[in-house]
Amino acid sequence: SELFNVIGFLINRCITMKVHTSFSLLVVDSPGLQLQSSHSHSVAFHNLYINYLSERLSELFQNRTIVAPREQYLQEQISLAEEEEHWETNRQLLSALDCDHGQGDSRGLFWLLDELAPNAALTDDSLIEKLFSSCYTRESEPVMKKGPSHNQMTLYHCNATMPVSYCVSGWRKECLEHPLIRSAASVLKDSQKKEVSELFVMSWGAGLTSSLTGSVVGLEGLQTLRKGSSLHRTAT
Repeated sequence: SELFNVIGFLINRCITMKVHTSFSLLVVDSPGLQLQSSHSHSVAFHNLYINYLSERLSELFQNRTIVAPREQYLQEQISLAEEEEHWETNRQLLSALDCDHGQGDSRGLFWLLDELAPNAALTDDSLIEKLFSSCYTRESEPVMKKGPSHNQMTLYHCNATMPVSYCVSGWRKECLEHPLIRSAASVLKDSQKKEVSELFVMSWGAGLTSSLTGSVVGLEGLQTLRKGSSLHRTAT
């Protein structure tokens, strides 16, 4: 992931115009919603990252094309038909996934996985129970349910119109942070492979002084999300 990111960084630096620009266009290429196939009843943990990204992009689209213009209309005292209920389930799902509810009992799924991952005694059975006891609330009920099979949970994406079942087996290990993740760029800079070492030395000279692994704004302390490769590439 670090190698991919530094290559992207250097390519972007080469194609960026040196003159002052008034407008810029950012093209986000996302994999799209990941659904279970016809021969599988659930999807894996990494698919949750991709589907979470799709939900965040949907929220961005909503804010830019609906919320912001509506606020301008209201400032001009132009009455509009209220249709907020259609988007409410999107906010409910995002809250169930990443909302930090402070010191309360209810926390987002990603935050809870951060807390539970270091516990080596945690089994898949106890994980699914803890997830629902801590994340399942009246607000999340329309978008989060227990799955049809053992160790499964179902999240309702696309404004609760697209149910996707996830198997939680192995989630704890996948959430553990490898000790080299934070120093990956430094390790690659000292690589025995000349091409890799020179690439990272060059990127350091360009002002890149820390790990390229990105995070979502506002969730910088959330390690579970930092380990999603699909988010590394889009949030850097």
